[in-house]
Amino acid sequence: MSLEQLSALLKEKHVKCPECGGELGPPQYFMTMFKTSIGPYGEDPAYGRPEAAQGIFVNFHRILETMREKFPIGIAQVGTVLRNEISPRQGPIRLREFTIMDFELFFDPAEPNCPYLDEVVSEEISIVTEESRSKGTEHATKVQVGEAIKRKVIKAPWAAYFMALSKRFLTQLGVDAQHQRFFEKLPTERAHYSAQTFDHEIELDRWGWTEVAGFAYRTDYDLRKHMEATGEDLRVFKPYSAPRIRKTKSIKPNHQNLRKTFQEQTGRIADLISKDDPEKLLAAKKAGQPVKIGSYTVSPDCFDVVEEEVKETGTRFLPHVIEPSFGVERLLYTTLEYNLMMKEDRLILGLPFNLAPIQASVFPLVNKDGLQKRATEVYETLIADGLRVGYDEAGSIGRRYARADEAGVPLGITIDYDTLKDDTVTVRDRDSWNQTRTPVGTLASTIYTIVKEGFNTPK
Repeated sequence: MSLEQLSALLKEKHVKCPECGGELGPPQYFMTMFKTSIGPYGEDPAYGRPEAAQGIFVNFHRILETMREKFPIGIAQVGTVLRNEISPRQGPIRLREFTIMDFELFFDPAEPNCPYLDEVVSEEISIVTEESRSKGTEHATKVQVGEAIKRKVIKAPWAAYFMALSKRFLTQLGVDAQHQRFFEKLPTERAHYSAQTFDHEIELDRWGWTEVAGFAYRTDYDLRKHMEATGEDLRVFKPYSAPRIRKTKSIKPNHQNLRKTFQEQTGRIADLISKDDPEKLLAAKKAGQPVKIGSYTVSPDCFDVVEEEVKETGTRFLPHVIEPSFGVERLLYTTLEYNLMMKEDRLILGLPFNLAPIQASVFPLVNKDGLQKRATEVYETLIADGLRVGYDEAGSIGRRYARADEAGVPLGITIDYDTLKDDTVTVRDRDSWNQTRTPVGTLASTIYTIVKEGFNTPK
């Protein structure tokens, strides 16, 4: 719809400002990328990147060569992007500068199946389909991944695979399945490069259903456009199991006959013949009819059909792309909303144990009688064992527990007077506040086990 058509529609429907009831101004185009200039005098325009993907596409062939042309190939990038949002608000949900995680999976369109699909084929996901939305409803259908591919609800098996992994990832972050759905974009909503797009949405208390990730089937659009703009061949070579012999027919200019007709124009006409459509020239040759090449009419005796055998060791194809893309700030907001909780009068950040940035904090019970020294030794031993551990000796032990709980630290390791006697420590669970005693010698392995399997209070 043009600006003129949109303006006419607004007037026809008598659309007013929803806040003041006044007349709306004329529609105008809005650039969602930030424009800047390059060079000391600003002679070259440039734009802040709205996604990380294009750097991947531009460098695709070099990365493929670096990886010894193994295929399919996935390339990921995490970075800052800029979008000129009309109305940035909602805290970290809508920002002009944010962090994106883009992943591009390049695959052969002639071999679209995902070899890892069996890992997720029975995973159940909720999808608001394009068909459902076109009927005016946003009812989510629960379907297993394998069935969704079979029914063509999800066109690309690789997309289905990544969608299932995304659901599992958000479940790990503490979001139950009933608060997750995949929302299919309508053709009028999809980006110009996409053949199918799903938004992974999470139900948030304040903002309702909110996109945290997107899954786009970008086909070969990006690589094809880069090829057209630069002339670089970005196709991938696919070897045959054995060389193939193929008979081909090609067109060769007949210079002797060309000179008789075109004289000094012979070179130019020969070049035009070499670049013209071979099928058209073959048909003209077979019919014995002159053919129009450029602005010239060329008789069939001015070119010859040459048959030759060509040995082919492989073929070249332009890869298709599946793109999972995640907004880091929205994932962080979601994690906080689904894991912050109150227990009695304390705030607890109940991060999954295996995702917590700090796995345990070490505390001396009091700051005297050698407990600080022993706590420091335990702390340094755990660090040396590869654990992510903190240390805190400020304030009472209760305050230190509270600080660790609020920061999402799963385990508290307390060095007390019994530690000096029998070399055991107290291990405290963040969520239940239950405690157990563990020898210092096996403390590292105990922490690893708890992080992997959860805290189990001994009977």
